[in-house]
Amino acid sequence: MTAATESTVCPELAGAMAHLARAIKTGCRRSAHLCALLLDRVANAPGVDDHIRAHAQELFEAIEGEALIWSASPATPSHPHSQPFCASTRTSGHVISCH
Repeated sequence: MTAATESTVCPELAGAMAHLARAIKTGCRRSAHLCALLLDRVANAPGVDDHIRAHAQELFEAIEGEALIWSASPATPSHPHSQPFCASTRTSGHVISCH
């Protein structure tokens, strides 16, 4: 992976991990979806290491394939991240809006 690719992909991987952690902890469907979008970007980015590309694609497919699990998660009105749309999040210097 080149330095230019690394500087593009690393923030996206960090964002994907943050969204995945939120989705696992809270059941936030939007966070799961945003994680999948970022992983898809990584899997399709030029110059990405084949090993990283394969795992990003594998996790993307797993998240997209398990969409019913995320949508079946009970929404807790008192917890904003368990709702279909959650507050904006800052990941590695990038703001990703969940609205």
